[in-house]
Amino acid sequence: MAEFGFEGFYAYKPDRAAAIAFAVLFGILIQFSLIETTKATLKNRKLVSTWKSIKLPDDASALRFFSSASLRWTYSPFILGIVLEFVGYVVRAVSINKPTKSTFIVQSVFLLIAPSLYSASIFMLFSKMAHLLFMERYMVFPAKYNTLFFLVGDMTGRVLQAAGGGLLSSLDNLNTARILIIVGLFIQIFCYSVLMLNQIFFHYKMRTDSNGIVQSNKVWFRFNYILLGGNILIIARSIVRAIEFIMAYKAI
Repeated sequence: MAEFGFEGFYAYKPDRAAAIAFAVLFGILIQFSLIETTKATLKNRKLVSTWKSIKLPDDASALRFFSSASLRWTYSPFILGIVLEFVGYVVRAVSINKPTKSTFIVQSVFLLIAPSLYSASIFMLFSKMAHLLFMERYMVFPAKYNTLFFLVGDMTGRVLQAAGGGLLSSLDNLNTARILIIVGLFIQIFCYSVLMLNQIFFHYKMRTDSNGIVQSNKVWFRFNYILLGGNILIIARSIVRAIEFIMAYKAI
């Protein structure tokens, strides 16, 4: 068996300067996201009144809206993900020259789990948008199963990654740890890819639907672009992490 990695833990030599740069970046993003989500929830109250004169779809009996408290809860996983990224990179930067089992596990698990929290917020916002626009019929699965599919898939991938991250500190369980992490990442990549295809299909339907709410404000198209772009970035990052662990696994 080949000798494993840098200082007995890493399968590569991490860059301290890059870890510091990302820690600073995510530290700034924490403050920015808190300000922007607060502004978004306050703005929500003003938008509801502007919809009163909009012609609703035939299947709509009343205008739909979400409370500010509900929107804050939707943004919570996204903010928590940024916090985990910040803590993960801080721990990596501080302990990079002399990593211990505990610091290695913390930074590995936090940096693995964070993207799935971003995806949770993206999915919830996408579902809320479909509900507000009376367009749930364009979701991949019926509304009552849609949330269940993504929740179970995302949680399964997250648990496998967390379990694998916990085993990374043991040289006897390296193969098992990497297999768990790789499987968890591919489960999440599949779920995120299904969501991406749904977002693309949904965007097409928004352009062809005669829904008065959609056609009265082009902000919905921009909003879906933002969610789609975020999801694509998460997929790309998950693929990079999967390749990283596959390469490390083959090197053992």
